[in-house]
Amino acid sequence: MQEMVQRIIAQGAKKIVVWTNKICIFARQTYESKGLRFIKKSEKTFYEYAGQRIHYEITVNFNLSNI
Repeated sequence: MQEMVQRIIAQGAKKIVVWTNKICIFARQTYESKGLRFIKKSEKTFYEYAGQRIHYEITVNFNLSNI
């Protein structure tokens, strides 16, 4: 995840936005442990079995050593 963030920052991004779905608990835990904030649950779904999309984001002005 640290390499991904570094590449995104190197390309000039000011914010990183990701989304997952309700059943991907490991992804949600990983995002939250790395400092991404929960933003919202979307009404749209990936597929019926996957549940709602869950959006997270983080601004780029953060300490990369925490990732």
